[in-house]
Amino acid sequence: MNVCFDRDTVMAVEIVDELLRGDAVPEDWTVAIETAVADRRPDLGPKDRNRIVARVIERVNDRRGLSLKKSHLHRPPAAIPPLRDAEWPPQAMEIIHLRHRLDEMLTAAGRSTLGADLPRLILACAALRGGLCRLEGLHALARAVGSGELTLTGADAFPNLVWIDLDLQIAKGTQQHTNTNPGSEYLRWFPDVTTLALIDRWRRLGPLTYHVPSSPAALYTDMLDLLGAPELKKQVPATRFPLVALAALEHVSGVALPVSVEAVASGHSVGLSVLPETWDALCTRGQPLKEPPDTRGAARTAQPQPSRTPKSAAPRPAPADHAKAQLLEALKECLDTHAATSSVKGRKAMSDALQTLQQEAVGIWHSLEALVSWYRTLLRNGDKPRTVKDYHSIVGRHVLAVMTEDDPRNLTPEALRDMFEQVLARSSYANPAHPLGRLAHFARHAERVLDWPDADFSGFGDQGKASATFVRTAALPMAIYPEVFDAILQTTDLSPDMAECYAVAFALVAWGGLRIDEAHGRVVDDIGTDLTVFVHATSSHGLKSEAARRLIPLALFAPPEVVAQVKSFVARRATVPDKTRDKLLDLGTLFPGDRFDTGTFRTLLQRTLGQMLGIAVRPHDFRHTLISALQLLFHLGADAVDTIEAVSGWNAKRQKRIRHALLGVCPDPRRAPRQISALAGHRDLSAISGTTYCHLTDLALGCLIQSAEERLPASVAARWLGLNRRSLRPFIDDNDTVRLEDLRGPLVNKMDIAWRTTRTGQLPSPEPRVAKPVRVTPTVVHAVLKMAEHDTDTLTIADQLNIMRDQVTHMLATAEDLMAATTQKKGARHVGAHDQDRPNWPVARFADQPGEVRFLARLLADAETLPPENMLKWSMVVLTHADRHRPCLRFLGAPAAQNWLELFPKAFPKSSLDILIRFPSDVTPEAAEKAWCTAIGAKGNYQTESSGHGTSVCPTAPGLIMLRKVSKKAKESRSFSTLRRAAFCIAVTCRVTDEA
Repeated sequence: MNVCFDRDTVMAVEIVDELLRGDAVPEDWTVAIETAVADRRPDLGPKDRNRIVARVIERVNDRRGLSLKKSHLHRPPAAIPPLRDAEWPPQAMEIIHLRHRLDEMLTAAGRSTLGADLPRLILACAALRGGLCRLEGLHALARAVGSGELTLTGADAFPNLVWIDLDLQIAKGTQQHTNTNPGSEYLRWFPDVTTLALIDRWRRLGPLTYHVPSSPAALYTDMLDLLGAPELKKQVPATRFPLVALAALEHVSGVALPVSVEAVASGHSVGLSVLPETWDALCTRGQPLKEPPDTRGAARTAQPQPSRTPKSAAPRPAPADHAKAQLLEALKECLDTHAATSSVKGRKAMSDALQTLQQEAVGIWHSLEALVSWYRTLLRNGDKPRTVKDYHSIVGRHVLAVMTEDDPRNLTPEALRDMFEQVLARSSYANPAHPLGRLAHFARHAERVLDWPDADFSGFGDQGKASATFVRTAALPMAIYPEVFDAILQTTDLSPDMAECYAVAFALVAWGGLRIDEAHGRVVDDIGTDLTVFVHATSSHGLKSEAARRLIPLALFAPPEVVAQVKSFVARRATVPDKTRDKLLDLGTLFPGDRFDTGTFRTLLQRTLGQMLGIAVRPHDFRHTLISALQLLFHLGADAVDTIEAVSGWNAKRQKRIRHALLGVCPDPRRAPRQISALAGHRDLSAISGTTYCHLTDLALGCLIQSAEERLPASVAARWLGLNRRSLRPFIDDNDTVRLEDLRGPLVNKMDIAWRTTRTGQLPSPEPRVAKPVRVTPTVVHAVLKMAEHDTDTLTIADQLNIMRDQVTHMLATAEDLMAATTQKKGARHVGAHDQDRPNWPVARFADQPGEVRFLARLLADAETLPPENMLKWSMVVLTHADRHRPCLRFLGAPAAQNWLELFPKAFPKSSLDILIRFPSDVTPEAAEKAWCTAIGAKGNYQTESSGHGTSVCPTAPGLIMLRKVSKKAKESRSFSTLRRAAFCIAVTCRVTDEA
């Protein structure tokens, strides 16, 4: 039989044979298969290549028994011009020649003052040696030099690194993102050692007259004139200079620049710097907390939020009409209830609820009716309920606030446009183009479906095109995260169990990079034994996008002590009935009334980390910090361990472990963008990850320049930097040369620099207590039950009594079982409304009775000397022979009472007993009293009464034993309730000891 295969199948079979030949096993089968297909057929497009890869994967699975997933074709990111196109090589060569001219000028100038050319030479060095190649940045530096106000700042956290704060002015219409206000940008620049030496010389000479060029282009022309290359402006225009200027750093200084650092430094990609207030907090690490935090007033205290643009409209007034208020409340409840779901059934349920609400709003609130109709259309078109809720927050709530009375169908287009302008003005977005698209979509829907006038949106977007999207840059000091974790655990007004929940939430957000709703939505089963966090859609939490479904190795980033605490918490929570539905951070029925609250969590963050740093802290800032720290680690590798540790708190060993885990044993930098996008929960190679989350690219560039391998003769280096040759001796090698950047330390030491001192002392965190199993005694059991009577949680009991938490839990469970088993015949203690959640113990209270502390303590202490079987028999007699209505023990006769008394002779003097003998008709009172006195062996206080029975059941008449209230001479008060309390503690001790 002849079998014909197409060309793709034949190639797939050949690739499989090639991959399976020999014993070598690829580290990643999918990557190896994709590489093999790309090498065989580089001419194929993405779809054809993906089809062949799927065939190869299928055959590899069959032959090796693997379960590789077939690759799916993802939509690639939008095409952007490459950094190094066909024009780059010749232009880079011209820049390298320009750099050589600058070096020759520095050598010729030597220690001379250079006069008026010194400011211009500083700018040329900053562009060709310092990495400040953006013309807007050079122009900002020129303005600072021209004004004579150039402040150098350093910090202990980054030795010998000095930076200058620059305020860039961006041309209108060319800015997409900003960290300050539209039209400007804050930039932190770390100069190289040569530029630092020129700045030091300029500052020592005093203010020099310098006329700042009028524009960045004019500044570029002036720099070329200084270096004697005015003709270079035609070959390398001003718009191309930032893209090729870094070639001088790479080929002359020997700096290996990653592509992402080069793109940000040249302005090709966005990489905004951290604002000075947050950067100072990162450098200094703030101040330690003076006292543990609390959450009192969390609901009343407004959380400090960064102000982007001032709110131009007043707060939304509540609807005066009661019907509108009810509709508004129903809409809010509908959005909150269904926002977490992402299934088809969930969208259907939300659509049905909105349909009911729309019918109720007809004729009452026209704008609400239009909004609900728009939301239903979004759901029908495939949008998720969470998206609908986001649109309501962005646009819908402002529409309802503005359009409260009028029927929009009766308005003119101009009046409706004015209302839409008010809606847009209420938005807090720095870039109005963001809510404008949603508002225009809603207006088109209302016009098409509900006959609203056609509002002209022309001109609405002009302001958005001229402005930029505000990006809140954040880089918090991760080194003090453990202090914050311990401080949250010590929160004063929360139970220790709930404080532990908030501390675990902090660990998920801070070291896992989870959004706050993602952390709150985790169920118990989402946390693996190795602390791998599975983020996915649950019954109470929906995903922001499909890319948000991911695995996060929390133990890879968190310190060991935090990992141990979280593992212990997860292990205890793993005993819940339904691990796939019970929330991790909500303790449920264990502590009724205690629930995780995001507002309380934000308050704790502000009252711990916010107070330590003196800045406003948001939960989302931790995502920015973690991703920025990871990008810094990927950029610098093992060359700047101290700098990375100052930012992230990871020591050298952990840094190596993270690099190997995320980039491979032989770190592959090409994996870095994908890993960052995956950790952030963004789509593969998303530009958002680098644009709005990575804020330490400036620090990475400064560290890379500091590690440059450029070497010069010692004499030349001394002339360039203005240093004494004798101070260079420790740095001179056998060839009489020095690495130029090694001289940064002596230069910085003699300069006037505003220095930031890094706090090294941390909170005196308590030593981790390693609880050991203790011997369970009646005294310990009584202390545990007494604290449980006051609703003290198990963690606090274990900490205060210095015993294991498992032992506390075992004691309480045994007490509940014993109460149900031995005291059912007695009437239960009356439970009030405030006691519904307290256990119904078999005794009234475990708290000590006034005046009887000595008696109880003696009973519990003397019971420890008894044999275990005597302890159990004695206590069970007390619990089972108790009379229902009177404080006494009921025995059938004197022998039974005698056996009980002999089990525990030291319990109480026999003379302290009050004995009531109930004799039948065939026994005389004297005979009954004599029989009891002979059996017990003590006189006691005997009383007799007729029981009405005809015959005796046992040789001695039955009787009731009661404790006599002792006189003051005995110095020990006794009561039957205290006796029962001691017996119950002894019984629990025996049960716990037997089960152990």
